Amino acid sequence: MSIHVRMEGLDAVVADLAAAPRQTASKLRPIMRKGGVQMKRKMADAFKGSRSFRQVGRSVDFDFIESSGFGIGHMEVEVGPNAHRNPAAALAGIAYFGGANGGGGTVPEPDQILEDEANTAVKFLADALGDVL
Repeated sequence: MSIHVRMEGLDAVVADLAAAPRQTASKLRPIMRKGGVQMKRKMADAFKGSRSFRQVGRSVDFDFIESSGFGIGHMEVEVGPNAHRNPAAALAGIAYFGGANGGGGTVPEPDQILEDEANTAVKFLADALGDVL
């Protein structure tokens, strides 16, 4: 004896769930990129506001990295001074933490920039995910 249950719209629900990861990724990419741009700008502005380390501001950039494996997608944004872009990036550690012989330590660490942007991104991500799911 077998029981067959027919559920109207089940195929549509399954199709929506299958499409959700692609839809989610397409909505998350611009949010992540915008966050990277905002953090880059704020970090560069922090360096440019320093009399001694303003040249480090020209070295700040960001990379958007997207990868996947085993069906799981991964997105990240990496922001900070880049020595390939400008050799002044080597001074960032001294600007943040100070030098061994004193001096430096005049640029605020980027923790607050990251926290502010993360809070903003979470709001946008929640709105985007609410639309998809």
